[in-house]
Amino acid sequence: MNYNPYNLESKVILVTGASSGIGRATAIECSRLGARVIISGRNAERLNETFLLLEGEGHNMIVADMSVQPEIDSIIEKIPSLDGLVNNAVMSVLKDKNGNLWFGTKWFGLSRFDGKTFTTFSQYDN
Repeated sequence: MNYNPYNLESKVILVTGASSGIGRATAIECSRLGARVIISGRNAERLNETFLLLEGEGHNMIVADMSVQPEIDSIIEKIPSLDGLVNNAVMSVLKDKNGNLWFGTKWFGLSRFDGKTFTTFSQYDN
């Protein structure tokens, strides 16, 4: 038996901030491990560069700015059920006792994800 704890065959992974850096490297590595990867980022040209580096088939690319609520809502509507989420556009993530995910980001402050919608509660000053 060939055991691989990093096998992502037939898993769907969303990688935000995939236009460059850690997000790009993570998306590429997930595709090499067999995942169907959905990448998002603000810069369409750089995101497309990442997309072309993905291995395998069935990947998707969504150009979106995580600081704009309608674009966040658009991502949520476009993505299928996920097996994994890598938030490179996010500074911190917490899960509360009700299962809600809380994101602290440098773009739009503190937000909650309840499994379907993001709600923004505060905004950081830039």
